[in-house]
Amino acid sequence: MARRRFVCLCVGVVIVATGCLVREQCSDAEDCAAGTCISGVCYTESDLPDKKKNLACPGGMTVVDNRFCIDRYEAARIDADSGTAGFLDSLGTVRKGVIPWAGVTYETARRACASRGKRLCTLSEWQYACSGPNGTAYCYGDEYNAATCNSIDSFCDSVYNGCFYDCPYCYPFHVVPTGSFAGCTSHWGVYDLSGNLWEWVDTSVTYTETGSYSVLPHLRGGAYNCSSPGAPYYMLSCEFDGGTYRPASGFRCCDNGTESE
Repeated sequence: MARRRFVCLCVGVVIVATGCLVREQCSDAEDCAAGTCISGVCYTESDLPDKKKNLACPGGMTVVDNRFCIDRYEAARIDADSGTAGFLDSLGTVRKGVIPWAGVTYETARRACASRGKRLCTLSEWQYACSGPNGTAYCYGDEYNAATCNSIDSFCDSVYNGCFYDCPYCYPFHVVPTGSFAGCTSHWGVYDLSGNLWEWVDTSVTYTETGSYSVLPHLRGGAYNCSSPGAPYYMLSCEFDGGTYRPASGFRCCDNGTESE
């Protein structure tokens, strides 16, 4: 498949990327007809945990298709509140209305989840939580909407797709407290999977045709300061590969849950 070329922008960092749509980076499109491709490796629904009966989750988490549990909101420090991200590098409870923990490295995010008896989500889990059973492009649907999630366009005087480029004196884009955008929810009721902060995922996979791969952790979901020229805004899509560490890196945790008869 021919690769596309986009210039993807996180303000302060410009990335020239080949194939911003992750699925198109694979050499054979047929391999990833129902999944996502990173570094030539396909991730599909078959990488998700099996369905369970009556899956129950720890507090603050949402059940995803009786397969796994995911935090309803982005992770925040224990001392975060509605005006500050806090200063103590210790993970708080899953909370609405607090500034999420930004600038987190992969290792810090992984340890923080483990400190709560949880783990980072795999790539397949994160994308399924974002795209839902219908495989939507964004957590809320297939069409990018500047006002639905916290993106670079969300604080223009008159919000429309791409308004940031025409509105240099608008209120600056910024991170917002968790759950601030009521419509920024996925099919499963998970908030801010598109926009606000990038989120770390933790994935490895065995790809039977070519052997085993160790895939580095990646970021998903875009951030408040990110966009791509044109519509839709690829960097905010569930499928976009955000690469590795950025200053707007955040995370949320997953859990296997408890099955009951």
